[in-house]
Amino acid sequence: MSAHAAANARHRRIALLGEIAHRASASFGGTGLNLIRLGNAFAERAHDVDLLLARADHLDSFSEQPAPQVDVIGLGLGSRGPQFLRLLRHLWRTRRDTLIVQDTRAIDLGVLAKRVLRRRLKLVCTMHAESVVRTETDPRRERRRQRRFRLMARHADLVVGVSPGITERAGQRARFAHGQLVTIPNPAYPGAAVEHARQHPVPRPAGARVHIISVGRLSPEKDQATLVDALARMIQHVDDGIHLTILGDGPEREALVSQASALGVAEHLHLPGFVRRPLDYMADADVFALSSVREAFGFVLVEALALGLPVVSTDCPYGPRFILDGGRFGRLVPVGDANALADALSAAAAEETGGAQRIAHAREFTPEAAADQYLVRLDAMDDPP
Repeated sequence: MSAHAAANARHRRIALLGEIAHRASASFGGTGLNLIRLGNAFAERAHDVDLLLARADHLDSFSEQPAPQVDVIGLGLGSRGPQFLRLLRHLWRTRRDTLIVQDTRAIDLGVLAKRVLRRRLKLVCTMHAESVVRTETDPRRERRRQRRFRLMARHADLVVGVSPGITERAGQRARFAHGQLVTIPNPAYPGAAVEHARQHPVPRPAGARVHIISVGRLSPEKDQATLVDALARMIQHVDDGIHLTILGDGPEREALVSQASALGVAEHLHLPGFVRRPLDYMADADVFALSSVREAFGFVLVEALALGLPVVSTDCPYGPRFILDGGRFGRLVPVGDANALADALSAAAAEETGGAQRIAHAREFTPEAAADQYLVRLDAMDDPP
């Protein structure tokens, strides 16, 4: 039986519980895209789908949106107690039979719901962020994290890491049953956004003979400071026509601007802030760069590959090596090494072939493929031994 046929063997009523923080935020990056794309893929297979968040408008900042047949439900901001009661009420009233939860707070609420609803609910815990598996330096927080893994091992029907490294690290934290802990990549292929970007590219900065682009929150874990340092080294030793655009916003913006000014490359660094369609900016770039200290997966790497761009990424835990197949589809450099990053970016920008192979590889991460992997495993639980 094909994966698609198996995935449609049973009609399911699915709830996906995503960002459920106690406070509002303008955007929540890959977790939001994961909800939208996975939810839409389930709906395309004629399953009933709800997306549950703290606020229903938290997905409004994305250019991709939930399909009309997907319901978006806000559970409200605030403490976990009221959020859990609203979640339980929704699951009971709508008779959801499958709950897929993402990351720490949602996992905690999902485990509680499973303990209450028991056999009537299949629980899938997805580890989307590196912080879920990271060891805490605070002993009390580490004990709580370790307890979360024990509860997942005891109550979850399926536990998913979005890259093999995340799955391996989770397996070191708790004893999971055979087949309970698996790897299912994120639905990262951007679909229609690729065609839109090709038809409506945002022109590169004036005077940019080489245009490097990066996407990510301007925060310490993304380490764009090393990327700016690499830019300065490239301009000094290679070409003063090199420009770097970093899409995103965050607390490190002023520090990056100051750093670029001190290095004499302020006119070569462009920080447009958060944009709804990052692929439109990426379409007129020569190379994509990721300088992160850690990445559970790396949506933006797949998006860059989908446009055929040469890619340079730090070899950080855990996603880039997996997505780039050990360096087969992009260059991997040590974390925090500006010289290695600059050399790799220069070499990647000179590449003239390989775009078709990168695009084909990106298509391995489609929402349809991810949805089928979830559904095949869920249906296998229903089959008699």
